Amino acid sequence: QGNTARDNDGWGIFADPGNADGGGNRAGNNAEPGQCAGVVCTP
Repeated sequence: QGNTARDNDGWGIFADPGNADGGGNRAGNNAEPGQCAGVVCTP
């Protein structure tokens, strides 16, 4: 919950299946176009 990930060479946030998404995640300028997997992210 509430994570921020920027300027990574891969995913911003990659959550394994079964993890709970507490919301408030932000990601941008990461190498993967989707920015996050397994959680919802906003820029």
